[in-house]
Amino acid sequence: KNPQPFHSTIMRDTSPLIEPEYLTDAIARETVTFIDANHKKPFFAYVPFNAVHTPIEATEKYQDRFPNEPNQTKRDYYAMTSALDDAVGAIVAAINKHGLADNTLVIFVNDNGGPIYTGVQSNGPLKLGKLFLFEGGIRVPMVFKLPGTFEPNTEYDEPTSTLDLFPTMCGVVGIELPAEINLDGVDLTPFIKGKISGLPHDTLFWSNGPNIAVRHGDWKLVKSYDSTWLFNLASDIGESKNLAKSEPEIVEQLESLYHKWRSHMVEPA
Repeated sequence: KNPQPFHSTIMRDTSPLIEPEYLTDAIARETVTFIDANHKKPFFAYVPFNAVHTPIEATEKYQDRFPNEPNQTKRDYYAMTSALDDAVGAIVAAINKHGLADNTLVIFVNDNGGPIYTGVQSNGPLKLGKLFLFEGGIRVPMVFKLPGTFEPNTEYDEPTSTLDLFPTMCGVVGIELPAEINLDGVDLTPFIKGKISGLPHDTLFWSNGPNIAVRHGDWKLVKSYDSTWLFNLASDIGESKNLAKSEPEIVEQLESLYHKWRSHMVEPA
């Protein structure tokens, strides 16, 4: 609808275009077309849907699925989610149509928790949501599907990261990465299958402007400007009890880990 320069222009390679179809449907359509054209050879499809995301809008086709929801914003949100479900289903159906289900790794992952500022979303029992480094903002779904490699209904509860996606994909398809490549991510396959015990990551870090977070075992440190929070996620997944004052040694330990990690980061140009 009336695309504005720089904000809603859609590009095909280097050329802008105006897409008349609902964008979630259009992205699915293009992905299915790509699979149809490339199914006879190995392919990689990165499909970054912009749904569910503001602006909260949906077509009547999907809104009509929720006739009993009186709140229009909620109805739009539910409709967008339903559209995304259809879109993912269309892509999976294309994979199945070409007989590729048994040797195609499908990954579904989100980039952040739901934005509570929309007034229609909740990440409960997790704290807050998008824009925050509490669990409601950073604990998201990561789903793998590959028959024969990942058994159905398998759950893995240890902390992972999207940094692990690339090495996991390489591991699944049998690509041995050069030893000189020092990646932050790891191949999750042996961990999920129980062939390797322990944690994929001793420590995970987040940094977003003045906000930082450190996850080390069950402990999680969050800092924003002059505020400090410390939580034990094993007993407090909702991050309701701040232990920073009662556990200063843990705070110091996690701060030290963060500064050591940060010292290796290269400032953006």
